[in-house]
Amino acid sequence: KLFKVKPEIIICNTHELLEITIAIKILFGAKIVYDIQENYYRNILYTRHYSQWQKPLAYLIRLREKALSHMFDHFFLAEKCYTKEMSFIPTNKTTIIENKAQLSDFLRKDQLPQTRSQFLRKFLYTGTIAANYGIWQAINLAKFLHQQDSSICLKIIGLCHIKKLHDQLHEASAGLPFVEYCGSLEAIPHREITEAIMASDVVLLPYQLDKALQNRIPTKLYECLALQKPMIITKNPAWEEICTPYPAALFIDYNHPPASLLREMDNTDFYITRPGNDVFWDKEAGKLLKALDELSSLD
Repeated sequence: KLFKVKPEIIICNTHELLEITIAIKILFGAKIVYDIQENYYRNILYTRHYSQWQKPLAYLIRLREKALSHMFDHFFLAEKCYTKEMSFIPTNKTTIIENKAQLSDFLRKDQLPQTRSQFLRKFLYTGTIAANYGIWQAINLAKFLHQQDSSICLKIIGLCHIKKLHDQLHEASAGLPFVEYCGSLEAIPHREITEAIMASDVVLLPYQLDKALQNRIPTKLYECLALQKPMIITKNPAWEEICTPYPAALFIDYNHPPASLLREMDNTDFYITRPGNDVFWDKEAGKLLKALDELSSLD
């Protein structure tokens, strides 16, 4: 396709296509951008998705990225932390474009409610369903709080890549009438995810912190800020810094939740300050278009 179209600008968003992207640049003079959406090196080394025999792939991928980086005209980074985690990338050729909230067409910003302290009992876990994203901790928290208040319920909706985990969650939720499992082995339309967030009282973000995740900002966090939904989040200074000004969340150790959590929820005035445009994709879109304009004007 690249040989046929011969584009003026190519945005490469995976390490598998680095060599072919550079080849097109050499042959046809295209400007090339490496769009770094993941730190593959850290993902492979520090998450449980990869077995021990796959770990050396991290070093191979990082070696290729370093060796080929000088051939790229620009870099898009999906996370601010990548500037430190990938110090081989020249800062003068970098634009940070974060994964912020892009509201569905059916919902305008002026329609968003402003949440205050209220009887918050409908919990939601959404997004990618995985062990390192804390799905079992979310269920355990619901069980713990349900013992204190029988009106507590939890809905789980999202994509589960692993069939074994999908089946385990089906089985576990079958014995818990206050847990509704709506996970799928296929991607769920974003509109359904947004509607689930809007219908909930509190969104759970029980991420299990590791070196691959701890410095990143989940898109779900921005989406909850945009929709002004209270959150219960794993303690992490990077996330607390974003949420505290509103305030938008309570931060806990999901493995040892405080007995006073329900009381804290009821006594917290969430979103006294309404989130501004900084949580929305619009600002990032402007940075993207500006970078592409500047790139296309280069000789």
